[in-house]
Amino acid sequence: MFQLIFINVGVFFSLFFACLLGVLATGGYTQSYSIYFLSASEQLLMLDTHSRIAHPVMRLPLVMFDVAPSQTLLLLTNYQLFYADAQGDNRTPLAEVYAGDYVTALAFAPDSTQMVFAVSGRSGVTSVYWLPQPTDRYERLASYSGLVRDLAWSPDGKMVAVGVNREGVYLVDIATHESRRLAVRARNPVWSPNGEQLLFLLPTNVDGTDFYVHHLTTGDTDNLTRQGNIHHEFPAWSPDGSHIAYVSLQYQQPDIELLALSDLEMQNLTQHPASDSRPVWSPDGGKIAFISDRHNQRGIYIMNADGSQIEFLTSDVSRKNLMLVWR
Repeated sequence: MFQLIFINVGVFFSLFFACLLGVLATGGYTQSYSIYFLSASEQLLMLDTHSRIAHPVMRLPLVMFDVAPSQTLLLLTNYQLFYADAQGDNRTPLAEVYAGDYVTALAFAPDSTQMVFAVSGRSGVTSVYWLPQPTDRYERLASYSGLVRDLAWSPDGKMVAVGVNREGVYLVDIATHESRRLAVRARNPVWSPNGEQLLFLLPTNVDGTDFYVHHLTTGDTDNLTRQGNIHHEFPAWSPDGSHIAYVSLQYQQPDIELLALSDLEMQNLTQHPASDSRPVWSPDGGKIAFISDRHNQRGIYIMNADGSQIEFLTSDVSRKNLMLVWR
């Protein structure tokens, strides 16, 4: 009798684990991550991609934010830049925003401790500052005559790519504070996951933009697209380094497209009459989130990396600050 019970229990657990493996193999199980965004009231929300439930993280109205890999927060109000833990508590003031000045960009480093932010003053000069740790004093890295729109950390945390309006893309060495320009009029710098290439956009002579990749090891720069009058924006490099998701204005309304770096083939993922924008990769590279105004309301959507299974997540999205961070 006891032997029979033992056999039945063994069969039960064998079937249970077989079913579990089957679910995993067929994609029935979805890894849960969090998408951070600003709500219609400019409050920071965290949306769990598995439960599809959004939770408030910071009830103060924000202008800008970033989320570190450790999920600690870098937050900007109208008056102050501060650091907070993953729950939005234990806030540490980092810098005051004075009258006539405003923060134009901010970013956490991959190590979740270093931070950079850019401040534009009434003189028109924008300075980039660096904080080694949240409790340290910030240091000036570089200053530029144009507005700094983009700050992108290299994966090893040793350099920052700076996109300056009308001036181009610069590389700043954190250790030496040396700033050197890579390309005039370039914008939207994005690092490859291995840190060996830097992608950016350059305007063409016929009112379009092309993707260029700068190879840090050789110093060479390649044009990837050569599309002439077609305008692209908001590039996002996939975690495995194989694809670039971006917004294309080739069609009547902006669509999310995918560029395969193996053969430079382009694929339209959304093909919708609505305006689709701001693609962001999931940490595992299997999904892409984006903002769209389809169904007569602006909201966050999610789809597989091949454009299949587009799902609506939420409509409670800021109309001024279209920022998505996926952790």
